[in-house]
Amino acid sequence: MKHKENKKGLGLESSVILLDYYQVLKGKEWIWEFVFPIISSLVVSIIYCCNNAVIPALRKLSDLLPTTISILIGFTTMIITLLITSESEKINTLKQKTIENKIIRDKEVSLYQKILIKTCHSLFIEITLLFIVFIYLFLHGINITNIYLSFSFLVLETLLLIETLISIFSNIKEIYFAFYK
Repeated sequence: MKHKENKKGLGLESSVILLDYYQVLKGKEWIWEFVFPIISSLVVSIIYCCNNAVIPALRKLSDLLPTTISILIGFTTMIITLLITSESEKINTLKQKTIENKIIRDKEVSLYQKILIKTCHSLFIEITLLFIVFIYLFLHGINITNIYLSFSFLVLETLLLIETLISIFSNIKEIYFAFYK
């Protein structure tokens, strides 16, 4: 398979990962993996805001998240590498199973592709979360943060953290049920 580099466009190819991810989800998965993180991150952030604890929460997250997310990024990258390079019988079984009524770019999606899409999405979210934490740390370091900006960062960090955890759980569930009906 040849990879052709296309010099045209805006360079937003990474958005394909997100589009494929939400396109491959089933109805209840969509609610669990898209709606639930948004609602829960807003609720958590509002509770912290009402208790005047947004800044302490962000400080604690800033202490914990860079190391934790970096480790998760390493593991997720390893999983993607294993999925892509493995020629095992189990991987071939996943490639043979297709998902009902799921078509992306005029092709049926196999269970292997769904797991790969979900894992790539997880990696994308983890990297985005790490980037947002670093932006917050930078802005906080030069004293540019206020309560509105801090609240926005808390919502974003909480949202992406919940999405990351749900994505990891969802990947585990997909692999488990692929082999045990």
